[in-house]
Amino acid sequence: MNSFTLTHFPAVASDENTFYNLDGYGINRTTDAGESWHPFMSGIVGTDILDLVARNDRLYIRNRSGIFQSIDDGESWTEVQVDPNEKLENAVPRRNFYGESQLSVFGSVLYGIMDGKDNLGISRLSTDGDALVPIQEIPAFDEEPLSSESLREIQAAKGIYLDSEGKEYEKMEMLLRHHANWVKAGGFAVSGETFYMEYKRQLFKWSPGNPKWENTGLVDTGDPSQDRGKDGFEVAVSGDTVYVGKRDGKLFQSHDGGNSWRDITSNLPLQFERFNAIHFSGPTVYVGTDKGTLSSETGTYWHVATDNTGERIVIDRFAVYGTTVYGAGNSGVYRLDAESRWRQISSEVPGKVLSLAVNNNRLYIAAQRRGLFHISLEKEK
Repeated sequence: MNSFTLTHFPAVASDENTFYNLDGYGINRTTDAGESWHPFMSGIVGTDILDLVARNDRLYIRNRSGIFQSIDDGESWTEVQVDPNEKLENAVPRRNFYGESQLSVFGSVLYGIMDGKDNLGISRLSTDGDALVPIQEIPAFDEEPLSSESLREIQAAKGIYLDSEGKEYEKMEMLLRHHANWVKAGGFAVSGETFYMEYKRQLFKWSPGNPKWENTGLVDTGDPSQDRGKDGFEVAVSGDTVYVGKRDGKLFQSHDGGNSWRDITSNLPLQFERFNAIHFSGPTVYVGTDKGTLSSETGTYWHVATDNTGERIVIDRFAVYGTTVYGAGNSGVYRLDAESRWRQISSEVPGKVLSLAVNNNRLYIAAQRRGLFHISLEKEK
């Protein structure tokens, strides 16, 4: 009846009751002539991978239809239950569940930010590794609007001073709230039992005993990025030391777990516009920018990492395996050597790098809309 729909969302039939349909989330099947539908994606993860992490010799990915794991280095995949009380066959109503979700490994624990209908909550991987279970003691983020104080700070940063009773103020307030909602969950990091998460342009933290998330006072006043993969804070934490890179290119440091902050942007020896990633390896923090990579143990003195020709290498994502730091960007895949210089492992990357992970002597790359790729690290030993 509708050739436009059929062109973009094709369907085929194997008999009068069994049909297969493709939509924006994957393949669905009906066995009762369309009375009911269920996902038909067992073992298929597709090319639109949003997150990739490795833990305990398993790979975990997130795409737009769910979270999946592989125990055989990516050869086959099974879906990870997000809530043990939820039946996996009810996947269609859950599809919006992953809008702002994230996967991250800190220490040996896999955490997930789970985007529910009305709030954001944090889950952790079950002991058997087959389910993400909500951490009940951590309060969820309800759908609260951006605070008036944060709005005023963003406006001041933009040089906007309007009468709070005027129509122009109402328009600006609506626009800023819309930008805040564009990325509800941004940067996310864990240190011990303390969690840090960006929510609607503000950085919050939570630790056991707190009845709610505590606002650390950091507000992102920058404009939303056109590339959602680069939107939000970049956050890295080790013990009580926290680094936060903001959209406007400013780097902040805290030595007391986010209770107070120091703008250390002026300490940096590079001029850049954007943070790509921030990652700790031992006491050293590595900061990837659109102009090169920086490292420091104190945040006062910084080293600019180059290759053996002195060229600065732009890294989009880091991965740390033991004490070895890997990086990947448009110019290739690299490893930091003993002199903190980038040594190229491969000159080829399959596309824009969204995630990087090491598992079983392989380096895995999730490339935007290209899928999952790997190279061997055997020769790197």
